Amino acid sequence: MGLDVADGATNATSVWSIVGSGPGVVSLLSPANIADVSVAIDGIPTYREQGVMMATVRQNIRGTSYGTVEVSYTNHFGGDVAANVLQIATSRATIGGEYNVNVAVAMFPFADGWISGHVAGTGALLEHNGVSTENVSPIGTGRYKVAIDGMNAQNDGILLAVSAENGYNFLSTAPLADGTGWEVAVRDNTATTFDALESARWGFVYLDYDAPGLTGGRIAPGGNLIAARGSFSLTHPSAGVYRISIPGYTPDDGILLLTSSGWETESGSTLPADNVLSYEADGNSFLVHLRDRNGAESLLEDGEFVFAFLAYDKTLMPAVPGDANYDGKVDDADGAIMAQNWGQTVATWAMGDFDLDGVISSKDAAILAANWGYGATSEASSIPEPSLACLLLTGNLWLLMRRRSRKTLDSRLTGSAVSYFAGR
Repeated sequence: MGLDVADGATNATSVWSIVGSGPGVVSLLSPANIADVSVAIDGIPTYREQGVMMATVRQNIRGTSYGTVEVSYTNHFGGDVAANVLQIATSRATIGGEYNVNVAVAMFPFADGWISGHVAGTGALLEHNGVSTENVSPIGTGRYKVAIDGMNAQNDGILLAVSAENGYNFLSTAPLADGTGWEVAVRDNTATTFDALESARWGFVYLDYDAPGLTGGRIAPGGNLIAARGSFSLTHPSAGVYRISIPGYTPDDGILLLTSSGWETESGSTLPADNVLSYEADGNSFLVHLRDRNGAESLLEDGEFVFAFLAYDKTLMPAVPGDANYDGKVDDADGAIMAQNWGQTVATWAMGDFDLDGVISSKDAAILAANWGYGATSEASSIPEPSLACLLLTGNLWLLMRRRSRKTLDSRLTGSAVSYFAGR
């Protein structure tokens, strides 16, 4: 959510303002405060039980420092602000401490189907959607593994992640070589050595490359595209500097979300890179800075990262409704998944629970029917195989699937969009 903050030295002079937003009416929930703010959407506070909020610093330098941002799932404002309201907290490297800096944030509601979750410092998975406790595990101090069932971390999508401690931390990820998941590393922004990690809270959101409308990708240190979706151009004018341009859009029209996503080896340790990312407007482009968190210097350096662009006038969906296996199509494979899990009462999207009520039922089959054939390359896929239909559906629903005509993407897809907000 487009938040600018004044260069205040006190709470009273640290006035936050909303400078841009997407769907919904965004309002400030908290009073003026140095480096901390909470928000509401359509008058409803953003509770941790609702979903995961991502954040990126939207200012490359303020004063002589560069900023970091966290989204704490424990709120410290007190008073009328409940403890389970998400709190955006900014700091600075290499000094630490609270520090005002402009930010862009986005709320990814669980109810919209996003694979996401909050994680405790111990590695315990808290509120979540689309994953289970077995998908997240600690592998050492400040190090964690997160896996998404059926997804290859090298090929299928990107993992956005953010520290959630409100403790002057920053976070990096790196996909495992075999694609079985990502390693996540949490560090304090005052850390002076590469392997100084800290067990602390964090949150994540998975964006599948087949998500309709996704613009983003995975960028190699030298600026080459490892994977990309949507329309954008990227240049690499100097070390640690990347310029991203989105045709038809400027930084006034949407936001970037950024996460460090590469490996580094220092002093014999290979870990997710200790890099800090930010961006700011540069004319009609987004100017990304990537800095090495290295003692008092923290110079710009090349590094791998992932990004997603969220436009104010578009909607980003986690997947096509009915697409249980996230392959961008609604077809027999998705119907088979639903059939295998029919009647389950503790279900996820990947099992066929498209209305996210925890149960695989005729309501989910109706969603499958309404979107049947999306992404198909031929009319042969416009209706399911009769054997599958008999296994899966009632007679009335089968008739519905035969009667429905092909529609455009905008009119066919049913489901919710990510709520996203950011600034100029």
